[in-house]
Amino acid sequence: YSYKNTKNTKILKPTQKGKILLIDDESANGWNDILAKLFQSDIIKFEPDKYDYQDKSYWGLHRNMVAKIKIFAPDVIVLDLRLIESDHENNDIDSYTGIKLLEEIHEINKGMQVIMHTATSKSVILEKLYEKKILGYIKKEHPTDNSIDTIENMNKLIKLVDKGLDKKYLKEVFTTQNQILSLNLFKELIFSLNMNEQDKKLFELKNTVSRIFETLDSNIPKPFVYGMLILYKCIEIINDYFIYEHYDNMVRQNKAYWVDSNQIIPNNGNASVNNKIKSIVDMLNIGNNNIYHLINEISCSRNYAIHSEDIRPNCRNLVVQNPTETNIVDWFKMIYTILVKIDEN
Repeated sequence: YSYKNTKNTKILKPTQKGKILLIDDESANGWNDILAKLFQSDIIKFEPDKYDYQDKSYWGLHRNMVAKIKIFAPDVIVLDLRLIESDHENNDIDSYTGIKLLEEIHEINKGMQVIMHTATSKSVILEKLYEKKILGYIKKEHPTDNSIDTIENMNKLIKLVDKGLDKKYLKEVFTTQNQILSLNLFKELIFSLNMNEQDKKLFELKNTVSRIFETLDSNIPKPFVYGMLILYKCIEIINDYFIYEHYDNMVRQNKAYWVDSNQIIPNNGNASVNNKIKSIVDMLNIGNNNIYHLINEISCSRNYAIHSEDIRPNCRNLVVQNPTETNIVDWFKMIYTILVKIDEN
């Protein structure tokens, strides 16, 4: 086959660190060699599936791939659309082995980013792929296909991989969210008009926690700011679960009291969000410098996001003006630590 001229002669290299898994029935027929070379880098760990596709049953494939995904825990998966012979005998995209595995990957961890690898040129199938929550797709090239520029196609893959690796923190967010929602605190919680106030608070907290992953995984502007606001809302609900406020006519301000004992909380009933949540972590015996720091940090950062013109003196060294994935993960884990202790009690 003659050499194809191309305007672009430079193949990009990945810039993000992470793990990539290739699942393709043709991985041993060249694709493993090509992608291993493409992803060759000190910051990338690349693995092909190494599955023996002589066994053409879906369940054998499913069992092996699920085990591989759980052990390797990839950040990005390059997944072939059609993996067994029967996939080539129909046009029902939902029945393709690649789509079934994609659904299984989402069950394991929705934070894993999937790039579909496909030889199909059918626009209907390619359009439907995006409905399946994939990062993107790469069309397999073959020598007689003049519609694809090899280098441009490989560079498209590199850019998609970098985009996926940039989102790898979502794996941790998804795991933490699932760990929280699996706590006994929420397991048997069913909404009812007759729910008591405490259960209503737990139900509100459960729904609020459930929104974090989908918010961060969306295309809204400033997702980390919205994620921070949701996490701060979780803190407010935890406070309301343990503490109520009552207006004190003598000092003309609200004072905070424990729900179960009606006793005033520490610091003379200071009703600030910070004092309430710190009183709770102390009551739960989990108060420490790190958790206090994270509470102050998210509180100051939230106040800055709402009132950027008003930074309190005690917040000047704590405000995170532009939250990152690291901040989100740390704040979320802090909330998880608190909820685990509540669950134990």
